[in-house]
Amino acid sequence: MRASASRMVLGFAVAAAVAGGFVLDRHMAVPVGAAAAPVAEPTAPGVQQRLSALFVGDSFTAGSAVGGATNSYACILARTQGWACNVDAFGATGYLNDGAKFYPAPPPGRLVDRLPADARIFTVDVVFLDAGRNDLGYEPRSVLEALTDALSEVGRLWPTARVVVIMPAYMSATPYANYAALRAGFAKACEAADATLLDPVAEGWYSGADTDIAAMQIGDNVHPNALGHQFLAGEIADSLVRNGLGEIVTAREPA
Repeated sequence: MRASASRMVLGFAVAAAVAGGFVLDRHMAVPVGAAAAPVAEPTAPGVQQRLSALFVGDSFTAGSAVGGATNSYACILARTQGWACNVDAFGATGYLNDGAKFYPAPPPGRLVDRLPADARIFTVDVVFLDAGRNDLGYEPRSVLEALTDALSEVGRLWPTARVVVIMPAYMSATPYANYAALRAGFAKACEAADATLLDPVAEGWYSGADTDIAAMQIGDNVHPNALGHQFLAGEIADSLVRNGLGEIVTAREPA
């Protein structure tokens, strides 16, 4: 992992003990098919809450392998930066995938279908979309149309919020088969929606000589473990700075 924000994030304990921020977890898959109730969670010691973030995604965002969103990269990042952490994440869902094969009826729904309910619950300053892993078996054109719909809905529901899209990626330095087609479409859609695209593959999150991917995954060799979530939080913080959103990133050492 690179230095700067990443190193600071790795220095934080996953759980904090000082009041000041919170996590609202509307629906979280732990494991797939199980929903967890909202929980309160503070920011890191000495970090003042500065804005409210909403993370919408799949099992990576839900923290399905580490006990829930409180321990996921999303809330580790939020605690570090002094953001309220709001999470809407269901494993096995995506821009196109509604999770119907894994959940009892009715399924959680596609990402775009869940956003109106999020807007009734969350007031946010920045929206992160981290989905698409469960859509890689679909035609790229269909995925990109669904992404465009989701970005349009985010803009309608939160017109003043910053929007960040994380390119679909597993914890691997090797691109998946249709990466190039999706990457071009994601870049175009994000540019049209004035959203910031973070790309783990293009930015080399997993290609560092000292990056031990196996040590950051659970036994399925897919989902991040606790160390993996800390790693992702640091990489996202660094990527936000590189991609022009440094004003919302102020990684701090704990007080």
